[in-house]
Amino acid sequence: MTPDQFIEKKFCAGDGITSVYWVKEGRPDKPALFFIHGLGGNSTAWKGVIRSLANNDLTMLCIDLRCHGLSDMPSSGKYYGIDKIADDINGVIEKENIRSYIPVAHSFGGVCVLTALLNGGGGAAGAVLCNTPYKNPYRHSPNFFVKRSAPLLKVLLRAAAAGGVMRRKKYPYPDYYALRHLSETGLWLHDISAAPLRAFFNNYLLMFSLDFDEKELASLPHDFLLFTSDDPFVAKESLYDLSKILKTWKIVEIKGCDHETIIRNSGDVAAELDLFIAYILKKQNGSCV
Repeated sequence: MTPDQFIEKKFCAGDGITSVYWVKEGRPDKPALFFIHGLGGNSTAWKGVIRSLANNDLTMLCIDLRCHGLSDMPSSGKYYGIDKIADDINGVIEKENIRSYIPVAHSFGGVCVLTALLNGGGGAAGAVLCNTPYKNPYRHSPNFFVKRSAPLLKVLLRAAAAGGVMRRKKYPYPDYYALRHLSETGLWLHDISAAPLRAFFNNYLLMFSLDFDEKELASLPHDFLLFTSDDPFVAKESLYDLSKILKTWKIVEIKGCDHETIIRNSGDVAAELDLFIAYILKKQNGSCV
């Protein structure tokens, strides 16, 4: 992710894993935007949304999550975990000394954001979740075959993660926004080519540990903007259920789109995000009840 005005930085977690992120400085009196990609992807997925935003005077951050993109991809499974990624998110906010921010996350990135907020991540003025599951998407899939095969899939992923090769080479860094014309399968093939197999399968295994406590989610004080679509992976019914649990400002359904809303409909996402930012700013200024 190297658009104009973004500066590359690095965050080193307590366990020694380094994550690469980018910052564009903006007005300190407004909340920053922290863009967080989904499973198997990288920060380039947000290019279209960032370019389409009217609120371009804000501080903006993008990150390649640990075990993704340009960030470290360790071989040991002990370095993989939703809590670890959530700690990285909170760590970057603390390192940058950002007092107010809005995380904007896609899919698995939203899972990590919810975990970061539940783990005490301070300063969030609101949050945006795009196609984000709050339950194991395999076990709760609307697809009967996927639901019934979930236990077998978990066993296969675990075996693949244990036996996957960690070759010491430079992996490609796909520009997902430029690849937005590809099918879900085409994008998935880029995911799998952009990381060691062990890292790829270890990341996918994390989804099987997903199952938020609804009461804990309901306790979050933040306003949420949610996006859903005709998603074969994260059912829209799940997002509507989540909207009833969280303090949801608005849920937006993008019809005719699959899981990849942020690259295929970046203009629509940016337009709704601009409205949400305006709402948060009014609320912070005491002019919105």
